[in-house]
Amino acid sequence: MWADCFRLRQPVIHNDYPALANKKGLPEGHAALLRHMSVPVLEDDNVVMIMGVGNKQDPYDAGDLAVLEMFANNVWALVQRNRQQRKLELDAMVFRYSREAVVVTDGEQRILSVNPAFTQITGYTEAEVLGLTPRLLKSGRHDDGFYQQMFTKLNREGYWQGEIWNRRKNGEIYPQWLGISVAHTTTEEQPSEYIAVFMDITEHKQAQEYIEFLAHHDLLTELPNRTLLKDRFQQAVSYVQRQGKKLGLLYLDLDNFKNVNDSLGHPIGDKLLLQIARCLRDCVREADTVSRIGGDEFVIMLGNIHHAENLAEISTKILVALSRPFDIDVHKLQLSCSIGACLYPDDGEEFDGLLQKADTALYQAKASGRNNYKFFTTAMNVQVMRRMSLENAMRLSLEREDFFVVYQPQFDIKSGQIVGVEALARWHHGELGMISPAEFISVAEECGLIVTLGQSVLRQACQQMQEWLLQGHGETVLNFLTLVSQYNLSRILCHA
Repeated sequence: MWADCFRLRQPVIHNDYPALANKKGLPEGHAALLRHMSVPVLEDDNVVMIMGVGNKQDPYDAGDLAVLEMFANNVWALVQRNRQQRKLELDAMVFRYSREAVVVTDGEQRILSVNPAFTQITGYTEAEVLGLTPRLLKSGRHDDGFYQQMFTKLNREGYWQGEIWNRRKNGEIYPQWLGISVAHTTTEEQPSEYIAVFMDITEHKQAQEYIEFLAHHDLLTELPNRTLLKDRFQQAVSYVQRQGKKLGLLYLDLDNFKNVNDSLGHPIGDKLLLQIARCLRDCVREADTVSRIGGDEFVIMLGNIHHAENLAEISTKILVALSRPFDIDVHKLQLSCSIGACLYPDDGEEFDGLLQKADTALYQAKASGRNNYKFFTTAMNVQVMRRMSLENAMRLSLEREDFFVVYQPQFDIKSGQIVGVEALARWHHGELGMISPAEFISVAEECGLIVTLGQSVLRQACQQMQEWLLQGHGETVLNFLTLVSQYNLSRILCHA
């Protein structure tokens, strides 16, 4: 029925439908179609609707066609109006229920309308702002140049968006993400309206700042971490270079702190670390930096240092402060610390190198009995390099079984008979030569190789004992067992 009308894009009248060659008729069960008339409704040269009538008693004529065309166009106009009304209702719902604030102003930037989200974010009701300009929201954080650039781009491109700080009715300054569009609803060249949409991004900014904080601070104590310490060091260097002064680094390690965690648990250890962090901050100036770079390790950067004595004074102050008991829940805990100190630029100019030298001095402070401080010296560095060399060489020598045992006899004064022997470890290194037990045993204890060394000595001693047994020196062998305990026999046997 509608094909010709749609294809030709013009009205079609068939007053003798049964005579048509290509008719299809109506589906079975409907009245027979004798004549019909259809008209298209065109919009932008496209058929948007077709209206038809049929089976008039008399043939359709031009008058009938004119009436049908008028009726079809009126129906289409009503459909469009209903659609437009629905769209306006949807737009109004979006405007009303949007979580983003919407502000509409005229070309002079006087506020014409705001939505409820505007009131929720700013605190101003619509009645309070109608006829005013958005300038009542200005925070004062942006200068005139900022707004000039905003409106230059807005008028040139018709749109601007970015972050801006504004003020709520209660005076609170907060960040917004703002987008402004230019509207032209009249024939004039100047903007007829401005439409602004913004959201409060306070929570987003806080989350962003927290992530940034975590990247540069210790989570437990909220002290600067190594990254932030290095950044502050580089900034401080520029200042002290101009002033002709020095910087000091104090590397602190809490003595035997592991015992607190092992015996009382990590929650108690964490509370103790928090008190220590506060104590360290109280020992230095506000401009100085106290940082935590490890479990029980802290580094303090001191600015405006005139001479090494300043570091000594502060180190002593810290040692005294940390020696006082700390009340943690029901526990009264007392501990000490060891400190390694170095100076910029005396001991170096690069952060990582200075930190390593302070660590070297810290090691010497611990080796000297703990609860004291040491300044870095070149001799210390030589000692540390020697120790590292011995540790690496010892691991290889234990694998190659370069250690050997010598035996010192023990005599009975009265009889002059040998009653026992003392097993003594000796080390001859291919490149370093003979190394004193006084040197290598302490290294073995510090780097955790003492048990492995003891096993090697015990194994060799047992082999020698077997030989003595075969030679009939059983009594000497029995006395030997009591003397080998100097190598911590219980630990050695547990790992054997």
